[in-house]
Amino acid sequence: MSKYLLSNREKIVMDEFWKEGTPLTTMDLMRKLKDEIPYTAQLHRIINSLLEKGLIQVCGATFSGRRCARQFQYTISQEDFESEILLEDFGGNKRKLKKFAVALVHSIAENETEDKDAFLDELNQIIEKYKQGDPK
Repeated sequence: MSKYLLSNREKIVMDEFWKEGTPLTTMDLMRKLKDEIPYTAQLHRIINSLLEKGLIQVCGATFSGRRCARQFQYTISQEDFESEILLEDFGGNKRKLKKFAVALVHSIAENETEDKDAFLDELNQIIEKYKQGDPK
């Protein structure tokens, strides 16, 4: 089973990690997600599942009242995660994915009416970074 295949609740938790961008404890997540994940035991199962999949990691500890709480952070950016899903969807066939990416860029450039130059400039900056050996 793919580590990128997430349940709805796992996706909710990952979205919160990506949105915050800082380490979070289980209590932080409970406060932020109390409507979506109302039970602490559910959240603990989700955290353990994400740890097993390697999508989050323990990055420190802090005190919550008189108790010590583990802090977690994501191990993959949202963009990289979504790229991996796309690659899996294409059966790992990078050639097909490259063709899709070119077609997608072409489609966006053709349909971008308001800020086509800004889009193309951003795309050129990404290409230049790759040429210089900086993939991010």
